[in-house]
Amino acid sequence: EQNYLLYALQIKNKEYSKIDLLKRLKETGIDSRPVWHLNHEQKMFLDYYSKNIAIAKTLFKTTINIPSSVSLKNVDIDKIMRSL
Repeated sequence: EQNYLLYALQIKNKEYSKIDLLKRLKETGIDSRPVWHLNHEQKMFLDYYSKNIAIAKTLFKTTINIPSSVSLKNVDIDKIMRSL
């Protein structure tokens, strides 16, 4: 079953950066955003115990959220995909 809560796109191509892709999508009128900052790296949580979760840091550096909604139409999805 499909989950429309959140679509995350991981950028594995070294030629593109997360920031470049976010800018490119914005220029074409597509709202996207970086994934949330890691809790253990936020100022309010720095004094708390955390484990070394290197994979989370990698995911934060290489992942963006793209539009997701049950109301997205095929034409919307096509526009997003062409803009990537």
